[in-house]
Amino acid sequence: MDVIPVGNAAANIPAKTRPDLPMPPNANLRLDLFESIRRLTRQVNRPAGLAAVFRDARFRALICRELPLAARFGMRTVLRMLTSAQQGYSIWQVLAQMCAEYSQPLILYSYWMHHAALGAAMLDLPHTLRVSRAHGFDLYLERRNPPYLPFHAQMISRLDWVCPISQDGVNTLANLYPQLRQRLQLFRLGVEDGRMGSRPSPDPVLRVVSCSKLRPVKRVDLIADALALCNFPVHWTHFGRDHRSTAVERKTAALPAHVQVELKGYVDNPTLLQYYRENPVDLFLNVSSSEGLPVTLMEAASYGIPIAATSVGGVNEIVSPRSGWRLPANPSPQQIADVLREAAKLSPTQRREMAHAAHQLWQQRVNAAVQYPAFCQFLKTQLSQKLAS
Repeated sequence: MDVIPVGNAAANIPAKTRPDLPMPPNANLRLDLFESIRRLTRQVNRPAGLAAVFRDARFRALICRELPLAARFGMRTVLRMLTSAQQGYSIWQVLAQMCAEYSQPLILYSYWMHHAALGAAMLDLPHTLRVSRAHGFDLYLERRNPPYLPFHAQMISRLDWVCPISQDGVNTLANLYPQLRQRLQLFRLGVEDGRMGSRPSPDPVLRVVSCSKLRPVKRVDLIADALALCNFPVHWTHFGRDHRSTAVERKTAALPAHVQVELKGYVDNPTLLQYYRENPVDLFLNVSSSEGLPVTLMEAASYGIPIAATSVGGVNEIVSPRSGWRLPANPSPQQIADVLREAAKLSPTQRREMAHAAHQLWQQRVNAAVQYPAFCQFLKTQLSQKLAS
């Protein structure tokens, strides 16, 4: 199995600066192909790059079919479409090089349904299965302004399978492209069992954790606004950071003395899970305006942590009224504060029941030991069927 990182290619980050990634024994991290993608990506939006794409008859036809849709939203969107086509062309070239190294059938799997999936979709080989996941930013048109994702329908029509990570994602794509419904298959992500390893607070303090980058879509500052309305002791710990953190820091600095805040910044995943094991956590809070099906919520559920989250995307597939609180998609600070107050008033028995319900949802829907073998078996079966047809 070859693993090709593509995420930082456009950012022009050399492969040697990437941290070492733990890889299974049967996997090769192909940094040589990453460097090839990075080299080709340098030509994107340059005359030579555009010319190369239009010289290829398949990509030229792809662009011509997409142009009327992109043009509805203006020239900037057309340019964005052309950029995506060039990025997909770069991926396609490298994948063609890789496939030439193999004599046996292949599965091309893209984690995101963006230009990497486009490159795979355009590689039309008889003994190759082409599959992409779909999450959130690569799935929901309403997240974009204008509401357009380059080559969205064309990618789905060319790929053998698109596997959204939530039922909401499947429903969204099926409603957008009912003629392509047969190419969609739900496969949620999964996390390992936290064995309900978290514990509640031993005192009256409500201990709340959130975890996300401080981007506008995550609305972390809304948590600070809600905490300003709480008249009971709360300790809020947030994991995650980016350049927008100053606005959140200003709001938290003005909170009353009975509200304590820790902005932990970025931590790696093992450190986050260690925090769950070693510190009491009463509630995991997510107030995003848009989501796919967040891994952070899956992890909290596996540790038996009740969750309060906005009802967006696939969130309701991992949060139930028995395991936590479903907030409105656009909650007010007061609505969030009211949920925090309810969480603070839970009896030990109620907290224990919520913890078991959260872990049960993890077991039923996002258990890595179940989800990933099932996905792998699906891929093997589909490749076999394609070879037999």
